[in-house]
Amino acid sequence: MGKSLFVFMLLLALFATDKTLVSVTEAKMCQTTSHAFSCVNDSGCSGSCEKQGFASGKCDGVRRRCTCYKKC
Repeated sequence: MGKSLFVFMLLLALFATDKTLVSVTEAKMCQTTSHAFSCVNDSGCSGSCEKQGFASGKCDGVRRRCTCYKKC
């Protein structure tokens, strides 16, 4: 009984510390205003941003500016 309890506690400790040692981080997304002056929809903006080397784009704001996104 004592040996099985020790093994159980050892395994529990290994699994508990395993999750704390490994941390997953996501890349931060950077944004910038596109060279295009205005946009109508997200798909046109996304295409324009991809041509400029960005990952994606979104048409934002009242002035309908194209904002491009990429991983920093």
